[in-house]
Amino acid sequence: MNISSPIEYVKTVGPKRAKLFNKLSIFTVKDLIYYLPKTYEDRRQLPSISGVIPDTVQTIVGVVESISERKVNGSISVVECRVSDRSGSLVAVWFNQAYIKKILKPYSHILIKGKVSINLFQKVKQLAVSETEILYDSASIKEIGRAHV
Repeated sequence: MNISSPIEYVKTVGPKRAKLFNKLSIFTVKDLIYYLPKTYEDRRQLPSISGVIPDTVQTIVGVVESISERKVNGSISVVECRVSDRSGSLVAVWFNQAYIKKILKPYSHILIKGKVSINLFQKVKQLAVSETEILYDSASIKEIGRAHV
């Protein structure tokens, strides 16, 4: 096998997976080597909740304090969760993701990413969540680089 060999001949790829790689324009071993991630997020130095900046996309780690769901216009589900760390708290919001209420439990640790804003009615920081990761054990939290949650 060499760098110009078809991707299907790489060990554990085969013809089925090769078709999936082809959808990403990966046809040869060389294509696979030069396929780079579109984004990169450095999670070694995440901001505390009190340090998040409004009108930016931020990633934080916190503890779930409470969680609730409400319906808007009868069909749109809005799940709100108060998330805190040692520095403060904010409200995390998921739109049309009602299953989140079943997954998140009070006192669980989570990593969330989204756009931070100030809720003008409640005068609190709010994060419109785009990515959620539940941290099941203390090792997961330490891997992120922040053990002081």
